[in-house]
Amino acid sequence: MMKMHQKRRSRLVLVDDDRKYCAGVVERLGVDFGDQIDVVGVAHDGFSGFKLIAETVPDIAVIDVMLPVFDGNTLLETVKNTYSLQDIVCIMVTGFNKDKEIKRSIDSGAEFYFTKPYEINDFGTKIVSIYDRLSEKTDGISYFEKRSNPAPVAASDVFASEVLRKLGVVHSTKGCQFIRHGIKLCLEDNTHLLGVTKTLYPAIAKKFKTTPERVERSIRHTLGRAWVLGAGARTAGLNFLDARIRPSNSMFLRAVVDCYNDKPKTGNSDRLSSGRMI
Repeated sequence: MMKMHQKRRSRLVLVDDDRKYCAGVVERLGVDFGDQIDVVGVAHDGFSGFKLIAETVPDIAVIDVMLPVFDGNTLLETVKNTYSLQDIVCIMVTGFNKDKEIKRSIDSGAEFYFTKPYEINDFGTKIVSIYDRLSEKTDGISYFEKRSNPAPVAASDVFASEVLRKLGVVHSTKGCQFIRHGIKLCLEDNTHLLGVTKTLYPAIAKKFKTTPERVERSIRHTLGRAWVLGAGARTAGLNFLDARIRPSNSMFLRAVVDCYNDKPKTGNSDRLSSGRMI
């Protein structure tokens, strides 16, 4: 007898600061869509939401725009700019129906947008519809089969995101993407720090199909803006740098790498918040 293939449930993460609302949504989804949707985790702020998404790598992330620590659109941009998470389907939710916010979310990669309050039945039906569409096979393989064994998100990705968040860098900018990838490359091979012009900038340029000169200029401009706006070394936890003077690109990257390597066993985000010297 042929064994029938059992369709797996859509794995979903919910990020919303309204705990009571979250509990109600999770309960209703379990009752009405329990055989189709599996809520694998709930978080209540942007940073915890990113860590949860990084740890669980769900099929779909439902993100409220108004979040503490950093907002939902920043979380969306962070997810979409993290290579190992960028294929996660993101659905945005807000209590404000503002065209500007909706446009920012859609431009940043959101699949759909719900305005609160929404009907749970419509919400669940939309999630199932998106999941079914992506489950359809193209060239013999479905979207979810392509990523059925996702690689866990490296701790360095989470660390780089926290550094950039504390600097106040806009995650959708090229400079942010270049810095994030530069941190990743330097953590993988710190010899890049010995020749940022000869090895690091060309490696970043190759990934983003641009020139080493543009990479250097974008990183310099992004760091300069962060220091001018007052984020700088103070809020990034890199307080051995002079918060009044923008560091060179290589000095900044070396500080971040040293900070990561000197992190306590409790986690690298703790190192950043502690503000201890590296």
